[in-house]
Amino acid sequence: MEQIRDYALWIIPDGETFRDLKKRIDLISCMYSTPSFIPHITILGRVTGSENTLISKGICLSSIIRPFHISLTTIEYSDEYFRCLFIKSERSKELINLHKKTKTIFNIKNRKYYMPHMSLMYGNLPFHLKKKIISDMGKGYPEHIAIKSIHLVSASVETDPTTWHNVKEFPLGH
Repeated sequence: MEQIRDYALWIIPDGETFRDLKKRIDLISCMYSTPSFIPHITILGRVTGSENTLISKGICLSSIIRPFHISLTTIEYSDEYFRCLFIKSERSKELINLHKKTKTIFNIKNRKYYMPHMSLMYGNLPFHLKKKIISDMGKGYPEHIAIKSIHLVSASVETDPTTWHNVKEFPLGH
């Protein structure tokens, strides 16, 4: 019998954008002793099920979504561990449509407001330190990201982010 685990559906940038963001995340995590992780925008977190079933649903989802672009807007922070420091993403109609279709196909109901963002740091840091990090970073992040695929990732908020890993990539429109 296949094990039931927690997964997430992510957008992971590719190419130079991935390398630049990963370098920035690694630098911040090294400087402030916080966990490193893969740069991503969560489409849907806390998805539970068998890997084979979730892969089948991912194939279905990716076949009805076409590639698109999103804009990253401003660096912000919050008091939440997993949103310690992040780049906000524009709530484009394509991204909101992807989120809604994902919820439908994966049969997820009653989730809170969707705020698309790309985390730069996880942790519990004081307010003044977050402001300093933002000031030191300046803009220096990509303004647009091409969305060509979605990823099923083995990731749970109860586990160390350094153990999270990509399970399957689903190219959009195939």
